[in-house]
Amino acid sequence: MKKIIYSVAVIVAMASFTKSAMAQLTDEKNVTINVDLQPVLQLDMTTPDHLDFTFSKISDYVGGITKYGATQLRVSSSVSWYLYAVGTSQAAQGGLGAIMDNQAQYLEGAAAGVQGLPIISLDALELYQAQGNFANGVANVSPLDYSSPFTSGSVIAAAGPGGFTSTNSIDASLSATPYNFAVAPVKYVEGNAGAPANGGSYLTSLSANSVLGAATTAGTDQYVFNIDYRLLPGLPVIFPASPTTFGLLGGAGFYTSPGAYTMDVKYILLQAL
Repeated sequence: MKKIIYSVAVIVAMASFTKSAMAQLTDEKNVTINVDLQPVLQLDMTTPDHLDFTFSKISDYVGGITKYGATQLRVSSSVSWYLYAVGTSQAAQGGLGAIMDNQAQYLEGAAAGVQGLPIISLDALELYQAQGNFANGVANVSPLDYSSPFTSGSVIAAAGPGGFTSTNSIDASLSATPYNFAVAPVKYVEGNAGAPANGGSYLTSLSANSVLGAATTAGTDQYVFNIDYRLLPGLPVIFPASPTTFGLLGGAGFYTSPGAYTMDVKYILLQAL
């Protein structure tokens, strides 16, 4: 009987195995970091929704009514900017001229014709800012801002009808898009959109216009503006502070009639390009 024996040769490549065991294992994962620096251009406003000017006394007509510190504007920005105010109304946007909206007339018929017309110019409203415009590093460069003090009523009366033009009269817009600075504004609360454009900036320190006081560091200034409003009708009611009133009313003797009038004041903050 023959026996057949099968043998299997088992060869272990120890040298090769040992070499592989000594190799270092590595793995890698990556995280991509995206940085998106969004420009900051923010205007915060503290103010009543409505400012009411009620003229019920002779002294109010002659001396005017002033709303002190009625609006506070605070600008936060990482870019150069400028800020301006513009007066507008539905009548102005409708092509009826730069006049306020007449909501009600208190006189009708022949009496209304004698007492005047239901017209008040938008720029009869005067603004005053306690902090000057520091564009180009120069404060209160006329007519860049509204930092000139209100002129007294007696001086206006002495000037005669149509003889006075207020540097504090708000710029008025006849456009349905008053956000375009090229439409009307010639005065700026801060900055200047002329050539070249110069705006308030956090890139340089303008501490004279900062609530933090002097010697502040670039990038830390906080721009705060307090705004006063004044309406001075006069007697007869001609709103002599408004440069365009008499052109709209047709000349001396055409007075503003008693009634209720409204307008909007828009504060617009734009990046200086």
